[in-house]
Amino acid sequence: MAGRVMNIRSRLDKLKKQGKLVTFVSDIPGTDPLKGFILDVSDSWVLFHSLECFQLDGYCVIRVDDIAAAESGKFEQTLKRFLRAEGIINEVGIETRVQLDDLQTIMQSIRKLRKNVSISCDYTKTDDFFIGAIVRVGRTSVTLREFETTGKWASGTTNVVYRTVSMITFDDEYTNVWSRRIE
Repeated sequence: MAGRVMNIRSRLDKLKKQGKLVTFVSDIPGTDPLKGFILDVSDSWVLFHSLECFQLDGYCVIRVDDIAAAESGKFEQTLKRFLRAEGIINEVGIETRVQLDDLQTIMQSIRKLRKNVSISCDYTKTDDFFIGAIVRVGRTSVTLREFETTGKWASGTTNVVYRTVSMITFDDEYTNVWSRRIE
């Protein structure tokens, strides 16, 4: 396992330096592949500018350990050529650095950006999903004020334990629409 993760980590570094569009294939069963441009990589986490249907769609942070493959072949090259022709490639990047040391620093960085988050927890029996505002960042968990499915703020807060987190997204269309419309 450690050798595979080191190979993936090394590949991610190389793809980042080359500015390649990457398809991330997950080890987590039932998870769809993700596409994006790698912005930063740490020993445990990768931050990328997410791509959906020829549009950049916010930012995503996933565990390096969960990546089964990082593909960047002819298909990804073709998509990147289309993005360049559409002028979208010039928008790739992030203005403020997100610290990828651990989930505590990741959440602190996102909180400083004043961005709401979507958090996927694929390490629970129920594959939990949370969306809302970061209220408090702790050493082992983050506290969110969640959005209810009725478009209202939840009355209390929810504690999300870091060891259950598989993916964090922010400044994406889904989270931003909820953020604008929440009452």
